[in-house]
Order: sequence, then C-alpha cells, then structure tokens
Amino acid sequence: AYFAVESAAPVLGGLETGVVDTENGYVYGVVAGEDVNLFFSVENGSFKMVANEAGYTNGTVATLVVMDTNGNEVAYFTLVIFGDVNGDGAVTGADGSVVTIAGLGAEIEGGEAYAFAADIDASGDVTGADGSVITLAGLGGEITVNPYAA
Repeated sequence: AYFAVESAAPVLGGLETGVVDTENGYVYGVVAGEDVNLFFSVENGSFKMVANEAGYTNGTVATLVVMDTNGNEVAYFTLVIFGDVNGDGAVTGADGSVVTIAGLGAEIEGGEAYAFAADIDASGDVTGADGSVITLAGLGGEITVNPYAA
C-alpha cells in the first residue's frame, strides 16, 4: 500500500519589524528602500515578491506570494510601506504632498492599501498631520515602520 505524505502548510512569519496582518491581508514593518526578504520568512515553503503597477517589488501594493514546498501559490498579501503612497518604495516629499492634500479632503488614488500607508499615526484617518510627518521623513526625518506597534 502507498500512502500520500501531507507536508505541513507554509506559515509566513515576520522577522525584525515585519508584521503579517492576516485579517486585512497586509504585510508591513519593512523599512523603506530595504529588501523585503530581510523582514519575512516562510516555514514549510517560500515566498516571492510580485511588482506593483509602478514596477517595484519593495513598494506599497507590491504582492507577497506565499508558496508551499512544491511551489504552489497558497496565499497573497499586499505590502504596505508606511508613508509610501505612490508605490515606489521610498518615502519622499511627493508622498507627503499627496497625503497633505488628502488631509484636506481629497482621495488617495490606488485603493485602501495606499490610504493605510498614509495613516502614519494610526488614527484611522488621513490628516494633514500624517502629511507633515511624511514630508519631514522625505527630508531625512524619522518615520515609523509600524505605527501600530505598542
């Protein structure tokens, strides 16, 4: 008799500051401009990054694809870089301008993940305060990689 051996399901975990938000389908905690591989690992499998519409694998709305040991795709997560609202993986004055204008009532284009990335103080709203922090970060100031950390 032959028995099929089931391999354990792959489990995505965070390294360093990496966070896996299974409820919202996001991964975050990645330092802008850094290699995503430094922040996540998969037990019983692997992962790959798929570029966003802007062509970046380390920018907001890039996709982290979890694969089992046979290379089958089993889960998908949207990458969020807090402060990066144009998907280029960097936090710049251009991002700050978009967020500042959104704080005045304009909508952030590109969907919920960009709005999540813009809410740098985790208040639940995108405000001018978020835009100011992002603008200052674009000039060399500090920005958190995870505003939800205790």
